[in-house]
Amino acid sequence: MVFGDSPRPLFLLLVLLIGLAMGSCATMQPQPAQLPEPQLAGAQTSLQEPRQRPVSVTPTARLARLNLFDRQAQREPYPQEAPAEVIIVEPPAEEPLEEEVAPPALRLVPEGDPLISGSVIRGKRWPMVYNEGLGFAYKPETGIASFYSDCELVATGERYYPDGMTAAHKTLPFGTVVRVTRTDTGHSVVVVINDRGPFIKGRIIDLSRGAARKIDMIRRGVVPCVVEVLAYPLIETMGPKGNG
Repeated sequence: MVFGDSPRPLFLLLVLLIGLAMGSCATMQPQPAQLPEPQLAGAQTSLQEPRQRPVSVTPTARLARLNLFDRQAQREPYPQEAPAEVIIVEPPAEEPLEEEVAPPALRLVPEGDPLISGSVIRGKRWPMVYNEGLGFAYKPETGIASFYSDCELVATGERYYPDGMTAAHKTLPFGTVVRVTRTDTGHSVVVVINDRGPFIKGRIIDLSRGAARKIDMIRRGVVPCVVEVLAYPLIETMGPKGNG
């Protein structure tokens, strides 16, 4: 088709375009609006995270941040915690062991000691030991003292001397030196055991008349007393009794 100078063909083309446009608008159908679906109970909540509240920065925190930035800029080392203090517990010092003190050895009574001047048994003077320290063998004995009447011989076979400082005991070795003290008055006398007795219950020693006179018991006859061994024959420390 050949178009000339007439404007008719251009007009027809314009009309055709307008018609096509109107036809396309007529074919388009309006879409129904989508309503929000109702939320069911127990349905999952929105996946969007709740908005965080803005954190207000206090002047002190801002100043701390500035100090931190300054340290990083100046490359200063961060302050380190002080090392834990190490406490060294030293073991207690060992106390020096106390030296064991040995008990004193046997002490022999010197020959010239007046204590044993009368301890002559069967005509022989026995070596004597003090009743103390390692030689302690006889404890004090408490009971009744009496004095016996005159007699001719004592258990050692010797003659009895009424005025001698002698006494009789049931078990002490012959020649033992003892001190007899009255517990009611405090009077005392030193005697040598050379006889056996007394054999009356409650009595522990029988004194000669001379020894009884020393402690003022002649009138009473019997008195309460304590018998203490001062010395005894050395042979008694060497095994079985060998001196009566």
